[in-house]
Amino acid sequence: MSLFRTLSCLSCLALVLGGGLQAAENQNVLSPEQAYDLYAKALINVDAQSARSLNAALGPLFEDKEVLDFQEMLEKRADALTEAIQEVQDLIPESSQATLDPVIRDMLTQAAEAPRRTQCKATGSTIAPDGKTARVTFACDVVEISAFTDYQTRLKQTKFIKFDEEKMKYSIEKVIASLKTARPTRRINGEIVFVSPREGYWVTSDISTLMSPLRDFSRLE
Repeated sequence: MSLFRTLSCLSCLALVLGGGLQAAENQNVLSPEQAYDLYAKALINVDAQSARSLNAALGPLFEDKEVLDFQEMLEKRADALTEAIQEVQDLIPESSQATLDPVIRDMLTQAAEAPRRTQCKATGSTIAPDGKTARVTFACDVVEISAFTDYQTRLKQTKFIKFDEEKMKYSIEKVIASLKTARPTRRINGEIVFVSPREGYWVTSDISTLMSPLRDFSRLE
């Protein structure tokens, strides 16, 4: 299982565009751009306040049910991290697992945290004449974690070949140092479609595009 798929926690999103829509007046009207910004901050930056604001704005549309179960997302991220740590542990001799466990945990934790420093912002939107759909353009300054993904690939390719515990510890510590100082270095631009099931509400089910700035995780197959 890839770290991208697990840490993005797609299964914890209750983004239902079907029945149960309410006629209640929306007291937290958002533009398509504002809706995108909240989605991005909640999912990419794992920002609790943005998740609360998104739920408050869209709650009346879904009988006041949470659009994003933030606590469940955190739990799934924790489970995914535990699984990823075990996957790395399985690549090293059992006799070295206890010694290397602290640095492996630190590396995987930093690999999960570094992408949260990615910054995404809507740059504009075009609303269809019927007011039912909007194409939102966005720009993201992405944190690269290639030091980790490259190391993960090498580790899988050289499993148990001339294993050197001290050398591996040193290599992992270098990766950790790189992840801790990683900052946005690459700009990507994109477009995503939002729909308006009722006037004043903008939602999307295109989670793949929302999470695309974290695509580096897809290399962790």
